[in-house]
Amino acid sequence: MHTRLNELPFSSDRKMMTTLNYVNEQEYLYTKGAIDRVLPRCSKILVDGKEVQLTEKYQKQIIKNANSFSEGALRVIVFAYKKHEGLLLSDEDEKDLVFIGAVGIIDPPREGVADAIKLAKKAGIKVVMITGDHPLTAKVIADQLGILSPNGGVMTGDELNQTTDEELLEKVKSIDVFARVNPNHKTRIVTALQKNNLTVAMTGDGVNDSPSLRKADVGIAMGQSGSDAAKEAADVILADDNFSSIINGVVEGRNAYQKIKRATAFLLAANPQVIAMFIVIL
Repeated sequence: MHTRLNELPFSSDRKMMTTLNYVNEQEYLYTKGAIDRVLPRCSKILVDGKEVQLTEKYQKQIIKNANSFSEGALRVIVFAYKKHEGLLLSDEDEKDLVFIGAVGIIDPPREGVADAIKLAKKAGIKVVMITGDHPLTAKVIADQLGILSPNGGVMTGDELNQTTDEELLEKVKSIDVFARVNPNHKTRIVTALQKNNLTVAMTGDGVNDSPSLRKADVGIAMGQSGSDAAKEAADVILADDNFSSIINGVVEGRNAYQKIKRATAFLLAANPQVIAMFIVIL
């Protein structure tokens, strides 16, 4: 019988979560999350049912296996545990954990997204991936979708922290993928793109996406999976949560704009008095 007593919830900053459970008359912490957040908190590893010291050799093997998952476009989640006393739970308790193992989860892109990105590029729209995923996973998926250009780069949240706003203005021009980022990073990225005289549309669904959605020239929230805060901050709500719909909307909008321009030019050319009237009014 497992009874949950307490928990430290997942967040985009922590990229991990921990629950306190009562199992067989003993309190245990169970932790899951990103490998770069959980593994450094582990001091032991479970091998053949026994807890042994987490040596450098074990750590290298774990990272090697996790990287092979990431290179296969899998999202890696690792698990750890330890015995605990009492009902109180804090970040300080998430240390000296026992590493259990890792799983790779595939989260395939929606059908038609790759074609939509091709269409976007033809229309002169650059698509940039901003994700909390591991950089290796993000790079592989971006390459599969056609987001990653031959000279395009990948920048992590840690690298962003070491980059000044002035440096980012130049670097953002050649970066196609931002990985392991937090909400503050997203706002910095949007700002840097705008300062390069680019019109920026930003998609998001979580509460923490609200600042970057507001900052963007066009904030686009997910209609089905988006939070109320994201929808309130956005300019557009995507009813079907489908990236392809954004590109289709841009294409339709441009077509409508061209038709209006042609119709206006025709009317003015066919009716010189209309032009004269405009001049008089002005």
